[in-house]
Order: sequence, then C-alpha cells, then structure tokens
Amino acid sequence: MKLRAFGAVAAALGLVVALSGTAHADHEMVVLAAKAGEAPSAICETAGLKQALVAQDTAEPVALLQKEKVASAFVGSAGEVKADLVLRDNGMVTPYVQQINDTDHALCTKADAVTPAKTDN
Repeated sequence: MKLRAFGAVAAALGLVVALSGTAHADHEMVVLAAKAGEAPSAICETAGLKQALVAQDTAEPVALLQKEKVASAFVGSAGEVKADLVLRDNGMVTPYVQQINDTDHALCTKADAVTPAKTDN
C-alpha cells in the first residue's frame, strides 16, 4: 500500500515538472473557498474564473496559500496530460482523491484565456 501511494505521489511530482504553468504576472491568482456541497473542481467556474494550472515553479502559488492561511487548494494541470491535483502550502503536489486528499479551496486565475481586444474607437 505504501509503495502504491509513493508511486502516485512520484507520478504527480513528475507531472509537475512536465507542465507549463499559468503563474504569469498577467494572471492574478486568488484562493477561493468552496460553497456548501460544492466540488473543488467547480469553485473557479462558479465564480466566473479560470482554474489555476500547476507549473514547475510553485513558489508564487505556495506563497499565496501561506499568505491566505490555506493549507491546500485544488489546481488543474496543463498540457496533454489532464489531472486534478492538490497543491499544499508546503509545496507538495498530489493527486486529488476526494476520500483521502480532499480540499475546500481552489486556486483560480482572474485573467481570462481570451481577452477582448481593446479599441480606441
């Protein structure tokens, strides 16, 4: 059992290294709490925001979790490999499993993937 858990964590950490992230200066991140009965995967969408994606450098999102005094938050993954993950305030990234690795928060980005072009008309 311990070996299987270690394998899942190792796979998640390997996934983090392979991901491209959204922790860019133009994508302000926020931590949101779930509403009663709301799944962590729905928090950002319900608020009209985008799910934050884990990057190789987790310093900025971890600092945000620590600042907000939130132990963990649901995050998504980028690239071809899609995964639901939990980012902890100690920098660990693990697979989201409701029964054993749940969270009541999500890390979201305020910037929309498609920003309307500004015109001077």
